[in-house]
Amino acid sequence: MNYMAALDVTVLPIASSTIAIQLQGSALQTLWLGTSHTLAATIFLPLFSTLSLILGRKSMLLAALAFFTVGSFVGAVTGNFTGLHLARTLQGIGAGGIYALSNVIVADLVSIVDRRKWSAIFGATWVIGAITGPLIGGALVQEGQWRWLFWINLPFCLYGFAFFPLFAQFKNVSNDAILPQLKKVDWIGYFLFAGSLTSILLGLTWGGTLHPWNNVHTTLPIQLGLVGLLAFFVWSWFMPFDPIIRLGPFVNRTCLPAYFGVMVKGMVCFSFLYLLPLYFAVANAEFTPMDIAARLLPWTVSIGLFAVITFFVINKVGYWRVATLLGFIFLTIGMALLTLFTRTTSTGIWLSAAGLSGIGLGILFPSLAMASISTSSSHSSGPSGPEELKQDDLPSHAVTNVAFFNTLGQTIGLAISGSICQNAIYKTLVKNPLLERMALHAATDAIQLVSKMREMPGEDGTLRTVYQDAFCSSFRPVWITLAALSGAALIASFLMRGESKEDEQKRKTLAAEVEMQRKDWPEWVV
Repeated sequence: MNYMAALDVTVLPIASSTIAIQLQGSALQTLWLGTSHTLAATIFLPLFSTLSLILGRKSMLLAALAFFTVGSFVGAVTGNFTGLHLARTLQGIGAGGIYALSNVIVADLVSIVDRRKWSAIFGATWVIGAITGPLIGGALVQEGQWRWLFWINLPFCLYGFAFFPLFAQFKNVSNDAILPQLKKVDWIGYFLFAGSLTSILLGLTWGGTLHPWNNVHTTLPIQLGLVGLLAFFVWSWFMPFDPIIRLGPFVNRTCLPAYFGVMVKGMVCFSFLYLLPLYFAVANAEFTPMDIAARLLPWTVSIGLFAVITFFVINKVGYWRVATLLGFIFLTIGMALLTLFTRTTSTGIWLSAAGLSGIGLGILFPSLAMASISTSSSHSSGPSGPEELKQDDLPSHAVTNVAFFNTLGQTIGLAISGSICQNAIYKTLVKNPLLERMALHAATDAIQLVSKMREMPGEDGTLRTVYQDAFCSSFRPVWITLAALSGAALIASFLMRGESKEDEQKRKTLAAEVEMQRKDWPEWVV
């Protein structure tokens, strides 16, 4: 299921421009193909985790799978962007449940000692998805079969419906009455957060494209969203209910920088996935979708290779703070190199930028997750037996928080990067007398303009190269913003507490105790 969710995320960016051209969609509609998915996943991820404590892991996992299946089917058969946005929203709801519950179920079923190994296994599925997704997407689009980007999910969904009800054994549902438990959930805070985040994203994506930045249609959603978030934080501080997003036990010098780092990592990954294919399509009009997918391989392979290396190193020596610092150093340098990109950037510079940023992200995937999990583990003494393991929900909240901040970063990053790029295109074109009349059209419908530009004659000094130079320079503010955020995350990472020799000794002692007690645990505990 994790591979299916990873594949669904990584196949679409390569195809989004082709889909927009065939369905006559605008750049804003194309941007929301990704934003609607990540927004839905962010909003529903903590809800699935909370409700699984009340209604059971299996029932909520099947519900998530149902949403994802319906969304995939709708996306495969629809013929317009309204249907695609609905499909991506349904897929996002399901994906949010899959993200949350796959990690929560592992936290239920395995000991603290084994949790790192299973986190690495889940991470490996995402690495495989990141590498294969663009290639599969590029191949399908090049053959004119973009609908198979949605059909390809259905065999995985059918397998899940066949396997989970019959064979999966998950944590037992609470024996308490369901309705009183539902009344304890912080529904007011949940809807405040969901509505506020949606309102902010609408304003950010509308600004400078659908409406001017000083227009009430842009400023009012952002203002209402910010006020709503402030109300959400105040309410969460004083409310008498169980919070949907449980941060209380994790407010410490390690978890908070780690969560910020996870957000930045998510922002960078999704900005790369959606903007780099567009950059390559603009910079070289002869590139096919498969050519563009191949250009992403230095980045995705670097992520996968160093994610695996980092996991084994950290699992052996435990220095995840050092790994996190190194990861953000590499990522910041890689992002800085991207600011040098132009239409004529050499392959060597691209390989350097892709390699360094990929190495950084590969290091950060396991190091930030292990920092959060290890810190949450230090708050409890670990399972002394099956009864304590059943009662201790702290690990499930820890992994839910990591997944939540990752999808939140993806959502915010995609919206901000898309908005910056669109507005930069307008500002760049309007400065050129030859392109001024096309500036507003480019800001609102950049995808269609790119398609027409790729069909123009391409000798140096022609209108196409002028357009290409203008468009390529419009990506620079995005890379500068992401490099600054990566640098901020690097500074924040210095606040994290590294694993000491005492922590390592405790982990080894706990491992020995768990092995001694494992034979007495229920069958559903690994």
